[in-house]
Order: sequence, then structure tokens, then C-alpha cells
Amino acid sequence: MTRRLTVTMVAVVAGALLVAGLGSLLLIRAQSRRQTLADLRKQAQGIAQLVDQIPASPTAPAAVLRQRVFQRILKLTDEAVVRYTATGQPVDPIPSGVSASDLQFDKLRQGQTVSGVNGSLAFAAAPGRTTRGAPFALVLTRDISGGGGAGLWLLVAGGAALIVAGAVAADLGRRLTQPLRNAEEATRRIAAGDLAARVPIGTADDELASLSRSINAMAESLDRSKGLERQFLLSVSHDLRTPLTSIRGYA
Repeated sequence: MTRRLTVTMVAVVAGALLVAGLGSLLLIRAQSRRQTLADLRKQAQGIAQLVDQIPASPTAPAAVLRQRVFQRILKLTDEAVVRYTATGQPVDPIPSGVSASDLQFDKLRQGQTVSGVNGSLAFAAAPGRTTRGAPFALVLTRDISGGGGAGLWLLVAGGAALIVAGAVAADLGRRLTQPLRNAEEATRRIAAGDLAARVPIGTADDELASLSRSINAMAESLDRSKGLERQFLLSVSHDLRTPLTSIRGYA
């Protein structure tokens, strides 16, 4: 019984931890995706607007500065700047993990920022125009497959909780089954003829205490019945011994 109680309690705790852990991981992942997409959209919009809002300088016109910044963005972001035609066909290579349909060039032409998630890759594309007026999409990507640290901590916390639950269940099982073991020992002694055996009764008033009192009452009743039987046999033997002695004497 102790083993069954321990296994049951550990199974219940493990199930609760599994549900809570999976729920927490899903919430963390969803929050990470939302935050990552918001950051990417903000960064992409800021960089794209930076190219369009470059003022002219005394030494260089705005078109020249925009061309320089555009070339620097191309170098810094590698394949993150994708120029496309009026029909929505990309001119530059698209970053790995993002397809042309994900960028939704029709929305980019309308000045909208596009974002989404493909597996563990989050992306955001902001519209812009080159110095010659050609449209381009500034595409930023970020891996959101993190969360392993949270998962590891959940595993460690779950393992510690299971160990504590196992220890508590084993101790509770021993406490609950101790009255049953005492009752088993007392009934075994009673069956062997020891009618003085009694089951210890604790301070608790529950079903186990009621069982112990019932066993003790049964033992007292058997002990009293055995005493009455002994007295009856002694009385009968005495009553029979006297006339037998007289008959033997006359004989």
C-alpha cells in the first residue's frame, strides 16, 4: 500500500508539473515571438526611414548621401536588402528561411511593414526606395529557437519537486499504513491464542482508529468468553467430581 500511495502521488505531481511546464513553455515562446516581431518591425522601419530622411549637406546632395547609406546598409546587412520590380519579382537574393510570398511585395508597395514567423525564424520587412526610386524591402531576421534555459530550469525544478513528492509520499504512506500493520500484528497474535494482544490507538479519530477499536473490542470479547468457558469447565468438573467420589466410596 505504501508503494501504491507513493507511485500515485508521484504520478499526480508529475502530471501537474508536465501540464504546468508545457503551458509555461508555450507562453514563454509566444511572448518571445511577439516581442521579437515587434523589435524587428521597429528596427526595420527605423533603418528604412533613415535612408528616406537623409537631409542634404553643403558638400553632398541628399541623393549622394542616400546612395552611400544604401550601399553601407547593403554591406552591413548582407542579403537583408531586397530590391524588387513593380510586378513583385525580387531582384536581390532573399534571406534564407524567407520566401518571396512571405514578403508580400504588394503590401510593401503600399508602405506597409510585413512580419511573420517561419518555424524558429522571425522576420520583418520594411518598405523603402533607393536613390533612383526603385522600391526595396529591408528584411531583418532573428532566430527565436531560444527558451532552452527556461526549459532546463523547468526540468530541474520538476526533478526536485518529484524527489520531494516521493519523499513526502513515502513518509505519508508509512504513517497511514502503520495502524494497518499494527492491526495485522494484533490479529495474528489473537489467532495464535494470545487474547491479551491489543492494537495501539492514536489520537486521531478516523476510520483506522475505528478499526483498531473494533479489533480491541473483539479481543476483549474473546478473552471474556474464554474466561467464562474456563469458569464453566471448572464448575462442571467440580460438580461431577463430588458425586463420582461418593459413588466410588459406596462401590
